[in-house]
Amino acid sequence: MKTMCKNLLAFILIIYSSVAFGQVTPRTKAVFENAPTTIQLDIPLLEKSFSYKSGSYANLNFHPTFRFAGRVISNLQKYENLQSITIESNQYDNAILLLSRQINPDKTISYTGRIMHPNSTDGFEIKKDLKGNYILSKLNTKTILQQCL
Repeated sequence: MKTMCKNLLAFILIIYSSVAFGQVTPRTKAVFENAPTTIQLDIPLLEKSFSYKSGSYANLNFHPTFRFAGRVISNLQKYENLQSITIESNQYDNAILLLSRQINPDKTISYTGRIMHPNSTDGFEIKKDLKGNYILSKLNTKTILQQCL
C-alpha cells in the first residue's frame, strides 16, 4: 500500500510540474506604445552602432522621442561581408535590438533588423522604403508571432 501511495504521489507531482512549466505567457503589453509608428533612420547612426564592443553600453537616438540604449550582448562579424550586433535595453523591459549589415556583391550596403520583446504586442522592423531610405516601422507582433504550446 505504501508503494502505491508513493507511486501515486510521484505521478501527481510529474503531472503538476509538466502543467506548471508548460504555461505560456501571453503577449499582453505594448512595450513601445509611446514610440512613433515610423521613424526615418540615418545611415551614419546605423554605421555607428557597429562600432560598439560586446559588453559596452550603446546609446542609439533613433528619434527625439525614441532612444534605444542598453548593453551590447554581441557584435559579431561572422563573414567578411556580414556583421550583426545585438543590444538588450533595460529601458524597454529587456527588449532586444538585432541589427545586421551586409556588403552586397556590388559593394552597396544593406541593413536589416528588428526590435522585439517576447511578451510584447508590438515591436519594430527595419525596412527600406521606395526612395531607398531606411525606416524603423512599428509592427503588431500579436498577429505575426505564434505562441508555442
